[in-house]
Amino acid sequence: MEPVISTVAPGEIEASATTTASDFDRIEKRTLADRHGVPFREFKVALKPRFVKVWLDLLPGHAALAVILAGAVWAQAALPRAAVVAAAALGALLIGYTLAYIELFFHEAAHYNSGDASACVGGNVALGLGDGDGVG
Repeated sequence: MEPVISTVAPGEIEASATTTASDFDRIEKRTLADRHGVPFREFKVALKPRFVKVWLDLLPGHAALAVILAGAVWAQAALPRAAVVAAAALGALLIGYTLAYIELFFHEAAHYNSGDASACVGGNVALGLGDGDGVG
């Protein structure tokens, strides 16, 4: 078996299958750069949110939730009692999955760390309308 030669400089951390989150906490962001030499801070400043893309990804989740809820109302009125129980179980699973999809946008919005609260207003309306939650 040949020895593994590391190209990582002393003091740097090489990502592997055993790398933990605490290992990444030791990385000094002021010295972090990509392979082209662009510093992390410069890269981060250049990032711009694409709100249209967010809305286009978020709105189908709300539409799916509306369709699922409408289907649950229809099932209760139109199906026999035994089928309603099965439909309720399926509806609960689909509602949970859809709410989880929508709630993941909160997670991503928290990464944005907007200092401008007005930038979060539209997101708060779209995300938090159903459960009263909010970002910013």
